[in-house]
Amino acid sequence: MRNNITPATGFDWEDYLQLARELRDGAQGDALCEAKLRSAMSRSYYAAYMIARSYLEAKGFTISDIRRSHELVWKEFKRDRANKQIWDDGTRLKLNRIRADYRPHARCADHDAEKSLLFAEDIIQRIRRLR
Repeated sequence: MRNNITPATGFDWEDYLQLARELRDGAQGDALCEAKLRSAMSRSYYAAYMIARSYLEAKGFTISDIRRSHELVWKEFKRDRANKQIWDDGTRLKLNRIRADYRPHARCADHDAEKSLLFAEDIIQRIRRLR
């Protein structure tokens, strides 16, 4: 376990961030360029979301409504002004993921995948500092 955020016996969600980097880096000139960029955006989101969720759950946070789990996780960080940037970045990252996963007519470019990676990296670094 590299980041001490997830249990030693569980999946290391930061592996999704590494996969997102590899997808983004391998997208240029590839016939699957847009699919790779969209997947990079999605995996970036899930790396940050699951690390944020795992952190909160380790602190006793419970998800009261699974259908709203993403919203509830990010909102929990908004409650503490010191962690508001996690909420801001998480909200932006979620919007990028929704565009990548559900908007077939929206174009996703390299800079979109890069922004998602940067938001996810920032969230993960901020959560590490909270420990």
